[in-house]
Amino acid sequence: MGTAYEDQGQQIMAVMIVCITGLIAHGYYSQITLVLKAGETGALDRKMSVFILMMDISTIAFSLSMGLKQGWPLLLLASISAITKIAVLYLFRWVRFSPIAQARRVAQNAGS
Repeated sequence: MGTAYEDQGQQIMAVMIVCITGLIAHGYYSQITLVLKAGETGALDRKMSVFILMMDISTIAFSLSMGLKQGWPLLLLASISAITKIAVLYLFRWVRFSPIAQARRVAQNAGS
């Protein structure tokens, strides 16, 4: 009987982590699209983004040490977070060097 509860607990945990992964992906997608539309990073902090990416990498390593059978939910969560954080970190460079970002900033300031 104890095994059934443990299996259900693992399934519930996996579903929760997948749902959280969806929410994180949606939040980062919104963040990325706002930066692309505005041509500026606004209040985003590069150091914090690097810190979160490092946490994601350590979580990926931890989930791999658990094995894919048990660690796949964490691997999914950390991988999606890391991929989107890499995109955000690229946008810090994009806003500095892209003529498109410059034009979007100018257009936004002209509309203010």
